[in-house]
Amino acid sequence: MFLSGRDNVIIANIGTGTSVIEATKDKITHLGGTGVGGGTITGLAKELIKTQTFDNILTLADHGDLTQVDLLIEDISDLDISSLDRKATAANFGKMLDTAEKEDIALGIINMVYQVIGVISMFAAKSRNKDTVLITGNGSKNRIGKKILDEISVMYNVKFVFPADAEYATAIGAALSGN
Repeated sequence: MFLSGRDNVIIANIGTGTSVIEATKDKITHLGGTGVGGGTITGLAKELIKTQTFDNILTLADHGDLTQVDLLIEDISDLDISSLDRKATAANFGKMLDTAEKEDIALGIINMVYQVIGVISMFAAKSRNKDTVLITGNGSKNRIGKKILDEISVMYNVKFVFPADAEYATAIGAALSGN
């Protein structure tokens, strides 16, 4: 809360996994979470593309093409589906072409992880009648992840906020609470 200047906020803390909480000036409520996070990225990358350092994964993903690995709505329907962009993912890794390269797989891994995080965070916010999610933790600094969350923001009318020093939010919160 301190980093955002807000006194009532939904927070998705992206670390090895991802936790989602509601923080108010009176209490903190754990809303849920997922084991999907940075650990998922490094674990899958180690097995699928034989690298596990974030810098290497991001460098590869910068040159990736999701159409090589993900099944898109446009792949399965010629019609518009509600408000969904035809380039939206229908199934992560649902296409996985033989021509897919390491770069495509790296991007597919990051895309899958941040889509899961974005959607569960959006549902948590909507369940509390909010339209903003504060993104914290080390995963808040992933430039590709930010772009993916921006796409989800447009699709589902929810805003993801990335405060300065978000990767230190847990430590800052603990220091301010005196615990």
